[in-house]
Amino acid sequence: IAGCLVIALFCGTELEVLGLGDETSYSLGLDPTVFRYLFLALAALLAGAAVSFAGLIGFVGLLIPHSARRIIRDGKRAQALASALLGSCLLLLCDIISRCVFAPNELPVGVTVAFPGSIFFLYLLLRDRRRSL
Repeated sequence: IAGCLVIALFCGTELEVLGLGDETSYSLGLDPTVFRYLFLALAALLAGAAVSFAGLIGFVGLLIPHSARRIIRDGKRAQALASALLGSCLLLLCDIISRCVFAPNELPVGVTVAFPGSIFFLYLLLRDRRRSL
């Protein structure tokens, strides 16, 4: 995980250039196909490693990047770092809640994360539906 994060952080400039589009990327000397596959592989490795350690906690990937984008508007690198920090804080908070609410029994963390995640998902669906009307 640490190695993939270091590679992803050092390639932050290329990720931002890739976000400008293929033609602009080519004109700036970046091959979008190569870097698109690199970032896809990094994302798959990081997601696989996170799931193998923490289990299926899918709503973190939905909730946190949207929140980080609203908080930090600078660039992709700062948003990625904020997503990592906010995601770890959310999981820590949900783990504490899972252990304390029904003590001495434990509630699975995925259930605790699913509660705010499902509310946020419904918010996104309703917001997008209102925009399309």
